[in-house]
Amino acid sequence: MERLKFAERLVIEQELKLGKGVREIGRLLGRDHSVVSRELKPDKDQGLLPYSARRAQLRAERLARVTNKRKLDKDKELKDFVVERLVEDDSPEQIAGRLEYEPPAYLAGRTIVMETIYQFVYAGERDEDGELLYKHLRKGQPKRIKNYGRTPVKTKIPDRTSIHDRPKLIGHGHWESDSLFGKKNQPKSVQHEKKSLLVRLHKLVDQTAEATREAIEDTLELLPKSWRQTMTFDNGTENYEHTKLKMAGLQTFFCDPYSAWQKGGVENANGLVRQYIPKGADLNKYTDKDIHIIQERLNNRPRKTLKYKTPNEILQQVVH
Repeated sequence: MERLKFAERLVIEQELKLGKGVREIGRLLGRDHSVVSRELKPDKDQGLLPYSARRAQLRAERLARVTNKRKLDKDKELKDFVVERLVEDDSPEQIAGRLEYEPPAYLAGRTIVMETIYQFVYAGERDEDGELLYKHLRKGQPKRIKNYGRTPVKTKIPDRTSIHDRPKLIGHGHWESDSLFGKKNQPKSVQHEKKSLLVRLHKLVDQTAEATREAIEDTLELLPKSWRQTMTFDNGTENYEHTKLKMAGLQTFFCDPYSAWQKGGVENANGLVRQYIPKGADLNKYTDKDIHIIQERLNNRPRKTLKYKTPNEILQQVVH
């Protein structure tokens, strides 16, 4: 129901002075008498104060402002922190988790739930540059893709060991590998470490098995030897040279055909990369430096499964 206007409150004040009752005043205003009763209740609760249209109007305006004020509008420091992390492409869940488990000193003791952040973002809020904050979300414009059945094909990869024969994964160093393609099948290699969630990205010169193998060797070269235990692939021909990785001591395993969910970690990492490199994008526009910046954006994000530490923080703990 529409709220009372100031003119109606003036009528109520005048009619009360004439000794009219709430039902009669309600009929005069074209309102239910319960509306008039609720309007008078605050003054009744205060005892001897007579009803005042001006006081009632000020009280109504004050209550409206309080009701509509969001948590982030009440706390500028908290709001600035949320906007800063959104611009750095942290998700609302990561921001809320980081604030709870690893807060900056000046925000210690203050928390926020991710739903509040989502409501703030989708209210049309912008960053300091005027860009809408929803564009920093993982899936600013989500699209659902239908899954259609495929006819299994026989793989041609030699010395292939099934993922079902993979031993229990203990410690760090268990990786999943995949390829992403841009415009005109421009390839990019993605490796994902299952325990630390560390990601390595490489822009490939071509789609050959040799280029993929070299990218994986680059991934492992600068990491501790204990981080070179297993690598799990799909059945793409770009993984043909996995046997050369086995010769270097890395155990290799393969998913069942068309069972990408069996290496869900790297598939999730691919989705995170798509925030920066949309499907069908021209990879020639991305330099090796651009690819590295995207990689480190992902590795410096707090992750829920890591208790809101970042993959790089986990790597530093292990190395040192």
